Amino acid sequence: MLRLTAALFTLLALGACETQSVKILAINDVYRIEGVDAGSNGGLARVRTVRRQLSQNNPSLIVTLAGDFLYPSLLSRRYNGQQMIDVLNLLDGKDGFDPTLIVTFGNHEFDKSRMKDAWKLSDRMKESEFTWLGSNIEFVPAIEGRAFPDRDHLKTSTILVADGLKIGFFSITTRNKHPDYVEAFLDYEDTARIYSKKLRDAGANIVIGLTHLSEAEDVSILNTLGADGPDLIIGGHEHNRLSHWSTDRKRVVIKADAEARTATLISVSLTAFKRIKTSFEYITLDSSVREDDLVRQRTEAWIKKHETDFCASVNNLDKCLSSPLVKTDVELVGEELEIRRFETNLGNWILDAAKEVYKEEGAQVALMNSGGLRLNQNILAGQSVTRRHIEELIAYPSTLHLIEVDGSVLKAMLNHAVEDWTGNGWFLQVSGIRFNHDSDNQHVSDVTLTDGTIIEDSMRMKIVVNDFLINTRFGQDGYTMIGPDNLISDRKVDLRTLILDQFKRQDSISPATDGRICNVSERADRC
Repeated sequence: MLRLTAALFTLLALGACETQSVKILAINDVYRIEGVDAGSNGGLARVRTVRRQLSQNNPSLIVTLAGDFLYPSLLSRRYNGQQMIDVLNLLDGKDGFDPTLIVTFGNHEFDKSRMKDAWKLSDRMKESEFTWLGSNIEFVPAIEGRAFPDRDHLKTSTILVADGLKIGFFSITTRNKHPDYVEAFLDYEDTARIYSKKLRDAGANIVIGLTHLSEAEDVSILNTLGADGPDLIIGGHEHNRLSHWSTDRKRVVIKADAEARTATLISVSLTAFKRIKTSFEYITLDSSVREDDLVRQRTEAWIKKHETDFCASVNNLDKCLSSPLVKTDVELVGEELEIRRFETNLGNWILDAAKEVYKEEGAQVALMNSGGLRLNQNILAGQSVTRRHIEELIAYPSTLHLIEVDGSVLKAMLNHAVEDWTGNGWFLQVSGIRFNHDSDNQHVSDVTLTDGTIIEDSMRMKIVVNDFLINTRFGQDGYTMIGPDNLISDRKVDLRTLILDQFKRQDSISPATDGRICNVSERADRC
């Protein structure tokens, strides 16, 4: 009897030491179903392959997508994200609802922001076979007497049971784009506090926030709320992989690279002592990962359909998107983590052309937010630039305008451009000026015109900007120091058309960097 009791005690002790774990495969900011770099990196067919492989040993694997997937892309301009929903529905390899795929809204889900476009988003939600979370979004309840949006798969929070654990999810979406059909975005920290408590009260062992916020906002939630907030934040919005632990090292924000260049495999464990431990690794989705046949075939069908539809709409020949426009003698740098952080030769070429087109009106400078240059890949030296490249590069209608401001306003714009220098879309590509960028201290200095003229605060400056920077409806990405009142010309120039017209006049291009943005912290040798 004593021997049995000892054995039973040993079993109980072993059981008490057991740790339960759940695996999560996380992606964010995926705009193209086909991936980038001519399909050699990213793409949902590779996400499906990794999910299938991981599920063999982890049948309860959860998959998350932390916003920004309906827009913008070349295909979404025509299909409004229908192609993305169709392919996401295939990620589990089965027909019907996928209970382990959870998504939230990013700011780009609201690109079609007018009330007349509201049903485009609702239709995509209705077509989806997975869960949407909108914890801090208060949609208008109805439009013209019809309930809005489709709520079959829309929840404010959810609990999944995985490997014996109850995993609670809520979401928070940035308020920096406010469509007509959203009444309010609730406070970020209040949302996190309320839903963390609600989910724990409902029995959740682990609470996860699926967010589309800036890194600073995510970290603030963890540090401010502590144990009253989520145990983990899986985020999007930044386009580069990052992780940031809370000050007490108990909670972490995790994000992957955009366009599914990487996915994050997260392991969340609950020990017998109710301690939560999180570990993670990044999985690179490059050409070494075989594309899933089913998803690849569906993707190729959408790409083929789009080219046919696009070329027909412009009365052009078949395969007009792949026809060469001009040869580049140098590598054109358009990859996001370059163009959103540094001077690039592609940015220089575009902004020089933008300034030149307003030369007769006295333009001295041209500025454009790099988030409007969305190629997200480089074009190798010796290759041809195609119509597809330009259509993907200028994903939105982009109109150029001429404004006039004081030198102090120009400097304020440049200093805003380098705030939170992690690859954000408000970083500016420029023409007509030179300046030093201290990325360690997020500061700009020694601002001059190209000829060396020091720009004084009181100097009046004529600047070419894209519509996004002055259109208050678009949110301006923080450039609220300028607006429509600064316009000095009625002339508008379509940027995409300008680029295409420039190519018609040239056999080849070879733009260079010239040190106009001198990053003294990272690349002083290139100035």
